[in-house]
Amino acid sequence: MTAVDRALAQLSHAPLNRAEFISVVEAASILNRSLRTIRYWEKDGLMPPRKRFGKKLMYRRQDVEELALLLGGHDA
Repeated sequence: MTAVDRALAQLSHAPLNRAEFISVVEAASILNRSLRTIRYWEKDGLMPPRKRFGKKLMYRRQDVEELALLLGGHDA
């Protein structure tokens, strides 16, 4: 096993900060959009989920808040 392989193995087992991720419901609320819109964006690759916790697809909170600012939504 190379040093790169060992580093990648450690990263894949590193604990995730779940507070950094939000659900599709929370993302829709922050973006002031419907769940249907978020799912549409997800399907088209415009807003791909970042992580999966069990069966839940999660988004990085920072990505969603930045998108809200770009969309001119309410303050993130």
